[in-house]
Amino acid sequence: MRTIERPRDRRELVSAAGLPATSLASVLAGTLVAFGAIGLLLAGLAGLGELFDVDTADLNGDNWQDIGIGGAIGFAVVTLLAYAFGGYTAGRMARRAGVRHGVLVFLLGLLLTLGVAGIASGLGDTDAAADELRDQGVPTDADDWTGVG
Repeated sequence: MRTIERPRDRRELVSAAGLPATSLASVLAGTLVAFGAIGLLLAGLAGLGELFDVDTADLNGDNWQDIGIGGAIGFAVVTLLAYAFGGYTAGRMARRAGVRHGVLVFLLGLLLTLGVAGIASGLGDTDAAADELRDQGVPTDADDWTGVG
């Protein structure tokens, strides 16, 4: 006869072991996994674009619209997959409360991104930072997004 572990059993085990309901180390590890996965998957997406003759070598703010709606959808899917993998990693590491850890991975990633943007903004020369991002192909204002699709 198989023994089936229910979520309530796992919560009781965690409580009896004196562990917290949320593992901050797991959330941090999941966030780092998500950031790494975004980098790898975006590189793969760029390679796929090259396969279909989409020139990504000189993608910058002036030609961001050239990738079209397909590129924007690809970016969204890659980001979703990366955060899903990061959330899965956090949930498995913690061995409990997978959904909670997955949501916390996304929130921590968002907070870190906003924090870095805030620090960059506070340091001053935001035009230079925006120009550098634009040179790398990152859309930095609403005008960059209007022609997509």
